[in-house]
Amino acid sequence: MFILTRSILQPAITPEQIVELVSGLYSEKGDPTTPEGQSRYMKDRFPYYDLKAQQWMAIIREVFQKQGKYGGAELYKLVRLCFEEECREMHYTGLQMLEKRIS
Repeated sequence: MFILTRSILQPAITPEQIVELVSGLYSEKGDPTTPEGQSRYMKDRFPYYDLKAQQWMAIIREVFQKQGKYGGAELYKLVRLCFEEECREMHYTGLQMLEKRIS
């Protein structure tokens, strides 16, 4: 019996570099003049880059396609780093990496 597995590209850059890359893209694409609505919705618990879900998902989809997806300890490190970030979209990024890696 053979078990087929998908080949998953491991990123050549560190989790810290991925976080820096993604947060830079979010800053560039976000509208810093209007995140108050999202922040109010979350009872001012988190600041936002003010990106709609389809915007930040498109950004990380492209990053994951170009850079690959982590596994094991590197995946854990990336998720932890994402949750250490202040803006909520970075938390979503960590969760998306987990979801994509285990699906």
